[in-house]
Amino acid sequence: GTVDCEAWGPGAPEFTETLPALLGADDDASGFDPQHPTIVAAARKVPHLRLGRTGRVLEALMPAVLEQRVVGKDARRAWRKLVTA
Repeated sequence: GTVDCEAWGPGAPEFTETLPALLGADDDASGFDPQHPTIVAAARKVPHLRLGRTGRVLEALMPAVLEQRVVGKDARRAWRKLVTA
C-alpha cells in the first residue's frame, strides 16, 4: 500500500522524512526467532505486523523512568509482597 502525507510547520521536513519508519517500513523480521510460546503464537497469528519506531529513545525512555519512580519504603514493601505471596 501507499501513504500520502501532508505536513506543515517547522517539524514538517523531519516528520515526512521519518514517516516510513514510524509506519514500520524499516521492519526486518528475518532474524526474529521467538522462543516464548505467547510470542510464537502472536507471530503466527499476525505474521506481517509492523511496529513503528521514532528513533527518539530518550523522549520515550525518560517519561517511562520517571513514571516508575517509587519511594524506597514502598518499593521494599511491594518486593516483600511479591516474594512472600
